[in-house]
Amino acid sequence: MTEDTLARLCADIAFISTPAVLGLEVYHMDDEVLRSKRAMMNQAQRHCLLVNHSRFGQAALHCLASLQEFDHIITDSPPSPEHREVLEPAGLTLSNRKANER
Repeated sequence: MTEDTLARLCADIAFISTPAVLGLEVYHMDDEVLRSKRAMMNQAQRHCLLVNHSRFGQAALHCLASLQEFDHIITDSPPSPEHREVLEPAGLTLSNRKANER
């Protein structure tokens, strides 16, 4: 039912969180949640990924999307240099925002 409902929406932007980013791929451990997030992305004009810096280098069972599918990637702190080395050649830019920043 959730996917059917989401398929009838039209959004300007989808804010998607993830527990895992490995290389240039975004993952999630729960297939039902993944399908809902994918449905939200399909109905949005732009996509924003919200990810904690400690989640870079982590994998989960299901691949949600490529990082290139996101217009913005927001994290709380920069990931480690080894993970930035993967992101920068792909032309991906991160915005760093702590929870209490405005």
